[in-house]
Amino acid sequence: MYTADKMLRQIPMKTAKLPVILGGLAGYFTPGRTGTEAEVTDTLCGVSGENCVEVRRYLIDHGFLRRERGGGRDWLTPEDEAPP
Repeated sequence: MYTADKMLRQIPMKTAKLPVILGGLAGYFTPGRTGTEAEVTDTLCGVSGENCVEVRRYLIDHGFLRRERGGGRDWLTPEDEAPP
């Protein structure tokens, strides 16, 4: 099991399972709202514990979050451009 008590306990290594978990985590962000890298990391730390920086990177790498060039601000990928 990857979650318990609404917390991510383990990052799935299976390629097919990771997008499902990431999609659920993306739901913690508000469409159209940007946040600093620190704000996004803080939000993720509340649901993924020690893995929060790694999870943020996965969300960006898999297209669930977008990142301002040069860093600084992140935002939820618009629904019409988000991964399936």
